[in-house]
Amino acid sequence: MSNSLPQVLLLLFGSCLNQANEVAENTRNSSDNTAEVQTLTTKSFEHCPKCDVKLLVVFEQNDANIDTATLANFLCIYSPTACANNVEFKEFYIEVLFDLLAAHPNMLITELGKLEDINTKAIVKLIESPINDEYDIQDLVNSIDESVESSKEKSMVIRALTVASSK
Repeated sequence: MSNSLPQVLLLLFGSCLNQANEVAENTRNSSDNTAEVQTLTTKSFEHCPKCDVKLLVVFEQNDANIDTATLANFLCIYSPTACANNVEFKEFYIEVLFDLLAAHPNMLITELGKLEDINTKAIVKLIESPINDEYDIQDLVNSIDESVESSKEKSMVIRALTVASSK
């Protein structure tokens, strides 16, 4: 866990039936100043809050310490329909998506494979449009090619990065 985070954030997610859209952000002091994210349960995954910029901040601050459940929650908060007109969210989501792709390519691609096809395609489509040039696209392709097992999602991401490099 990183000591560089200035505060500890804890997100509390309610049950999928009653409180899926309630998100409370609590700041606590901790000896190691790390952030913890309480993840959604499997049952509430499909009901996660969509297009939530506050959650993106938490994911961005914790990208080095992310686990598979938290990454699944990150993927869950994007919806191509619900977020279509939310430019701020979409741009920030793409930035964090590239951060996670660079830091955790295998985990990200594995979690993409667990989504419904329409959601996987929508998120992969975002990879075609990087917001900034923080990452060298060819380095990302090489990293994914070397570290990720062959899969449909790996091929989709590499194709999307190839499109991104031509822009």
